[in-house]
Amino acid sequence: MNTQRGPYCGIGGDGVGLLSKLDVKSLSPKGRAVLKSARQLFERQGYDGSPVRQIAAHAGCTKATLYAIFGDKLGLFHSVVGTLAAKLPSPASVIAGSSWRVDIRFCAIAWRLARLELGRDFQAINRLLALPMQQAEVDPFPIWREIFDPYRAAVVVAIADAKKRGYMRVDCPELAASQFMCLVRGGLSRRPGKKELAPWIDSELKKHIDSTTAFFLAAHSVREGQWDHLLYP
Repeated sequence: MNTQRGPYCGIGGDGVGLLSKLDVKSLSPKGRAVLKSARQLFERQGYDGSPVRQIAAHAGCTKATLYAIFGDKLGLFHSVVGTLAAKLPSPASVIAGSSWRVDIRFCAIAWRLARLELGRDFQAINRLLALPMQQAEVDPFPIWREIFDPYRAAVVVAIADAKKRGYMRVDCPELAASQFMCLVRGGLSRRPGKKELAPWIDSELKKHIDSTTAFFLAAHSVREGQWDHLLYP
């Protein structure tokens, strides 16, 4: 199960997916200018509100140059999102660390997942995919899957390892990984009427992570009361 990322390699790390495998370093100065311009305008105005002519003018090039490099507007959009996704921590790094204390390990994994979502690059991706894209009839869900599936696969590895060592009772590690990620991400609430995630104080985030991990491990305990010390400090 591939949990590597970088340069961005698509769903499951096999190079197949919607997002571009674009190597930014190989782009010409014009190409990098277009990519930067597109990100700024897409984030501020959305896909629908950013005409190609405006992106090209903002980058100081022609529409023909933009099309020659990125193919079309949708290809440019995928390149922008894919470039941001390539900056995210590798899925393998999210589950790194010792596995002998499963409670500490899953607290660490939950912390890294939360930090991932609260990070600048992830929030930029969120803004890009949250704004309307009706002109291209883009469904953001497959893009989210392409970004998130490698992290979910990494969590599956950690859960399967904990099950093998006798720390957890899990029938389906894949389903348990989805549950764990939903518990972690579900508490990262948004401001009412806003696209951005609300800022978290580290002490409050720690409480969320600790309780999330405790509830998850208790739900998958091998024996009665195995993780009660986490639930009742």
